[in-house]
Amino acid sequence: MTKRIMNSAKQAISKTAIYLGLFSAIITIIGIVGYESIIATPFMRFVIAMTILLLAFFIAFLKCFFSNKVEVQLGNSRIAYIEYGHVFEKAGIVVIPFNKYFDTLVNGRIVNESSMVGRLVKHAYPGNLNELDSAISASLINESYELNEKEKKEGKNKFYPIGTVAKITKGANDYYCLALTKVDRTSNKSVCNIGMLSTALIELLKFINIHSDGADVYMPLLGSGFARLNKEKQTILDFIISILKASDIPFQSKLHIVLLESERELFDLTKHY
Repeated sequence: MTKRIMNSAKQAISKTAIYLGLFSAIITIIGIVGYESIIATPFMRFVIAMTILLLAFFIAFLKCFFSNKVEVQLGNSRIAYIEYGHVFEKAGIVVIPFNKYFDTLVNGRIVNESSMVGRLVKHAYPGNLNELDSAISASLINESYELNEKEKKEGKNKFYPIGTVAKITKGANDYYCLALTKVDRTSNKSVCNIGMLSTALIELLKFINIHSDGADVYMPLLGSGFARLNKEKQTILDFIISILKASDIPFQSKLHIVLLESERELFDLTKHY
């Protein structure tokens, strides 16, 4: 809580000027009438000025501290929301980042149990990995792929272009399994870069436009975590928003970028008001 308060206070300092504008009309009216006729002494004028400044800071602080959801206009009637929570608590379409092999074996080497794929297996396919693999294979039946026989030690050997999406359904949710990362088969670690993230986002938007039928789409902060993009999470968030705004791909769905509540201190959502 202390970190959250300090972070909100730091953010509020840069936002105070915005809220000072709320009082500009009052200050203008006072100026027209005449400061001297309303506020007799210089000391009182100083007190009022400081009160206005502190009030603007307080409003900015409250806005930063309680900011749980921000609406971002992407242009062409497209909307994105940045919010805190967890994608597996959402009902609708959930985006899950995979490597380009669509590996699903949760053993700490191929897939980590705390990764998004590991959580998908635990959340929707506990004890039934074959069902998940079959659903992914069926969705990708018409997609082009290549075979990797040289570097393979564990995991699957078919790999697909970055940005390929496998649509699977489990219960009330559709899951868009997105090929986001490459794999170093000598270490079995996923690798991503800015170019790959950009490509994956564009292909995901195309897929959403065709297949989502206007349903809400929820996705984690792509490129963070086990994708090993090696960038600050605020930087990744800003980059994703910039790609979404720059793209001209239409879609009717509301796109939700879901950030972990435990990482709240890493973000400044007020940058996207």
